[in-house]
Amino acid sequence: MLPSQKAELSYFHEKILADGIVDVASELRMVDISDFIYHIKSENYANVGDLINSSAELYFKPGTITFNWSATLRVDWKAPPAVAFDLEFKNAGVTALFSLELQNDRASVDIRSITFENQEYGSLRNTEMFYDAILSAKQTIG
Repeated sequence: MLPSQKAELSYFHEKILADGIVDVASELRMVDISDFIYHIKSENYANVGDLINSSAELYFKPGTITFNWSATLRVDWKAPPAVAFDLEFKNAGVTALFSLELQNDRASVDIRSITFENQEYGSLRNTEMFYDAILSAKQTIG
């Protein structure tokens, strides 16, 4: 695979994931940033995990999005605060390790790795599997 193809594929994977978890990011932004700052600075990762899990489980089946006990803060006098959580998505034979960064007016994802149980498929099929895995992990209401 050419580097430009790999970058394009990575962009599509991040777009699929970002679109899939937009509601979770919005829910997490409802938590007061000072709570995240306190828990992360104090290394109270169990509390951070509880906040993330309770937000994720409103939109995704339990256990499909989990906190990986790592978070970073960007807090200074020159810019609004930002927080990034290391998360894992796991469903339907697809595992993605990624960072979700929240700022006051936006969120972004950075996928660190994606693995597929069945590696015999090509990259286009893997992208379809990733999309399907996110859709099937969503909570059904009603």
